[in-house]
Amino acid sequence: VETAAAAPVVQDVLWSDPDPDLAFSVENARRGAGALVADSDLVRWLEAHGVSRLVRSHEVVADGAERVDLGDGRERWTVFSCARYPRGEGLNKAAVLDLGRDRAAAKHWGSVPGKRAAALKRETEIRHRVRAILARHRPELLSSDDDDDDDPAAACAQAIGATRAAWADHLLPAAFPGEPLDTLHHLNALLAAQPKLSVPSTASIAPLRPSDSIAARSSARATFHALDLDGDGRISYAEFELAVKALRADADSTSKPRRTLPPICPEAAWLLLDADDSGFLDQTEFATGLPHHS
Repeated sequence: VETAAAAPVVQDVLWSDPDPDLAFSVENARRGAGALVADSDLVRWLEAHGVSRLVRSHEVVADGAERVDLGDGRERWTVFSCARYPRGEGLNKAAVLDLGRDRAAAKHWGSVPGKRAAALKRETEIRHRVRAILARHRPELLSSDDDDDDDPAAACAQAIGATRAAWADHLLPAAFPGEPLDTLHHLNALLAAQPKLSVPSTASIAPLRPSDSIAARSSARATFHALDLDGDGRISYAEFELAVKALRADADSTSKPRRTLPPICPEAAWLLLDADDSGFLDQTEFATGLPHHS
């Protein structure tokens, strides 16, 4: 199809992606074409055309195939048939879809190492945590949107806390990976499309599931008390920053072979850990957030 009139349709089919967090569809800025399609819009389209299943590709998924139940017998499949994409360097599985009259089943090959799978899970959880912070402070971000300053990282730093660098280099890329967040208006548009986030009014981040807490572990308690330099039962930002710097210095100075520590941005990590915006970490906040930042 080469006509100019058909080109937008071809672009939509080729470049559009689903996004289960959206309440309505928006422009797909990451791809530069197509749309990010909300499941609610997809369900309406399936109903209108009497279709129960959408199968699409052109997007890597960790297990090669991903099924999303849309309710009332409707489902969305993403199938990606190239393992370790791209160039054999990735860690994703591949899959094909075996279709029957009344069923669909994925057949997988390739593998994702356990550590990488755990890292992907942690990245997903951190993405939702940062989005929850942004959602809670959206009124302040909306008021900043009226100003001439179009720098979203600077606006987040002013409205929420942490430094502009923490937002530009760590927090915003974690919340919207691959999105070219060049303007505050674009950030607010993405947040407006995600009202499904449940954000407690008394916390800057959505609480983790109770099963994620390691508060009962002696290692978490020992680490907390080691960082609590003045022994007042809570960790201040100054104490936390000293610990991060000491950790990096130790990793850089040792001559023993060891795993290279990833860069740690203390401002970004602190914003995620300090759930009640008190300026201090209590033992519960520290132990609950520790698995996701270690």
